[in-house]
Amino acid sequence: MSLTELSSPTLARSRKTGAFASYTQVRVSDAAEFWHRYADAFMRRDFERWGELWAEDGRYVVAFPIPGTPSALEGRETIVSVMQGMTDRVGAMRMADPVVHETREPGVFFVEYRIEVDVPGGETYRNACCARVTVHEGEVTEVLEYYDPGAYSRFVRSLNLA
Repeated sequence: MSLTELSSPTLARSRKTGAFASYTQVRVSDAAEFWHRYADAFMRRDFERWGELWAEDGRYVVAFPIPGTPSALEGRETIVSVMQGMTDRVGAMRMADPVVHETREPGVFFVEYRIEVDVPGGETYRNACCARVTVHEGEVTEVLEYYDPGAYSRFVRSLNLA
């Protein structure tokens, strides 16, 4: 499957209204639908909608932080501000092949995906990612993201962020 922007109406369309019914009832279909809404808002750079999916005290954590960058972002406002600031510096963003895996832990799922981002100077950042996503009452309380730190380091340097 080739990389395509996660903006297809079929991916963005919700099969249900609202978010998870409760913290203890997260099924793969719910998790996949939630992930598609989350990723679609991010890829469209709709940070108002993306931010609404985060808990006020949410945490975004990277498993392998690189020197000069934080290992965690704390709070909805900070997470949205940092991510919006980073995406303002890049061109097109594409995500492909998301695969959602349920866990036995209520409100927790894993997602694997590939990403491509056009960066200044004509380069393209590519990475394979995996994230553990924790959702409580329809809001993200934590994302723990894993990716190739070498590729991410080159990406951050290309944007003069570290």
